[in-house]
Amino acid sequence: HLAAATALLPIYQATEKWPRLLAMYEVLLGHAQSDAEKIQYMHKIAELAEQKLSAKPLAFSWLSKAYALRESESLDSRPRQQLESELRRLAGEADTWNELVSIYARQVEKLDDGAHKLARLRLLGQWTQQKLHRLDEARGYWEQVLAKIPLDEEALTALEQIFQSQEKYPELLGIYRKRVESQADQSKRTDVLFRMASVEENKLSDRGAAAATYRRILAESASNASMATTMRALRALEALGLMLRIETPPQPVAAVLHTSWRLDIVGQDRPGIVHEFSAALASRRINVVQLRSDITSAPMSAAPLFTASVTIQVPAEIDIDELRERLEAIAEELTIDYALVEAG
Repeated sequence: HLAAATALLPIYQATEKWPRLLAMYEVLLGHAQSDAEKIQYMHKIAELAEQKLSAKPLAFSWLSKAYALRESESLDSRPRQQLESELRRLAGEADTWNELVSIYARQVEKLDDGAHKLARLRLLGQWTQQKLHRLDEARGYWEQVLAKIPLDEEALTALEQIFQSQEKYPELLGIYRKRVESQADQSKRTDVLFRMASVEENKLSDRGAAAATYRRILAESASNASMATTMRALRALEALGLMLRIETPPQPVAAVLHTSWRLDIVGQDRPGIVHEFSAALASRRINVVQLRSDITSAPMSAAPLFTASVTIQVPAEIDIDELRERLEAIAEELTIDYALVEAG
């Protein structure tokens, strides 16, 4: 058979009988003595399958067999790296990701901890999540990455996506907590805290935990007097029906640029009070220095009574009469009383 196969090779090559040519290479492969010779024939068969038969899954299968013979080589060896590159290319073109994942998963179990193992865990996480959509399996790989690098950004992002997709909200909160720990940028940190509070309130129905997170946002934003952040958190707490008592220290401001005023609000409690007044102030770039609010019972009817005292810094260019008119319109619309007096 060996002699016949050797003799038939050039004939089938010249007559372009590709399936028969492939069969002759398989005969030669069966008689190969060394791994190097076997790998050579496997590469020829894979090339023939891809280029002449347009059978990329078959080409991948033969290259994976060649790769199995190279697994004893160093991960840094050039022939092994070139073969891995070809396998990845064919996996994308032939949609053989499942087979490629099986190869890498088998390897990663045998590798010692180090850069090579970490790199393969990342690839396995990416492929099982993005190509195969096997989210539980992908979670396992990304959690192994986090075990080695606790605040790894890629792993945190991948797990956040997985837990959102699977609606695993307690686990999602765990990822958000890690992000809060690792985030030095205050605005990004605040954004993560808002996401945490939203999950606690809307997905887990844990109003107490959500309120605690909103209060944390207010405490952390107090130092930079972020009005947008403060009001957003205040509106969230108002929606939860909780008492508000928030103070932020005034920023050093030249007296010629601002004047201090006190806005007092009293009326039957209803949604939107804080929102309407804060929107009027924010649109005029008026800073809130201090806000105290409470919900008590009206003396006669025992109905919920909302009271608030807000210390504000009004820019010198603001028309106080125009501001009074706007606040008056809000008060009439909400059927509440207000007073605006200069704080001195």
